[in-house]
Amino acid sequence: MNLVLKCSKEDLNNLIKECIVEPRGNNAFIIYTKSDLKNNSFPLLVEYLEDNNEDSIVNELESINSNSTKTLEKWYKEFRESFPNNASKHLGIDDGTNLRTGSKVKIKKGLQKLVDEGYSLQDVINAVKYEVWFRIKQSTGSENKLEFMKRMQTWVTDINNIEVMIERSKNSVDFQQSINMENDQISKRKINLA
Repeated sequence: MNLVLKCSKEDLNNLIKECIVEPRGNNAFIIYTKSDLKNNSFPLLVEYLEDNNEDSIVNELESINSNSTKTLEKWYKEFRESFPNNASKHLGIDDGTNLRTGSKVKIKKGLQKLVDEGYSLQDVINAVKYEVWFRIKQSTGSENKLEFMKRMQTWVTDINNIEVMIERSKNSVDFQQSINMENDQISKRKINLA
């Protein structure tokens, strides 16, 4: 059965948010029926007008999310903040390589492609954090492993590395503990008693 859905980007985004339609990449989607969401699914081709202007493509993608209510802009910001802006700071060196480089449009497209291919963006961000954490841990005064990490734009397109880092981030007890400690520190608030 070949189904074709003709709709606006806004309507498509609403269908994705409601988990009725699931992106599969390359303009292919799966649509789930109401009677049995797990076993009754059909391939679906979505048709809509394309605009080749890169800025409008980014605006169209803003509300497509991955397992969350975060917009692509918020995921991009969190992804960007996971990369160090000074790769040598952990060694006490003031001037190091900035890993937060690349085209915002291309990086957002890379994040969107990961979503379309079924990756959780939270897993991807944890993978970045793991790689930064691991490289810092392996660095010594004479050899800075973090200086050799890929920059943002290149990193987001390296699927093999992403998969390895996701797997390692999930399996590393030390990393999970460091993430939990980091989250605990963020959630603690000082209360001033008057």
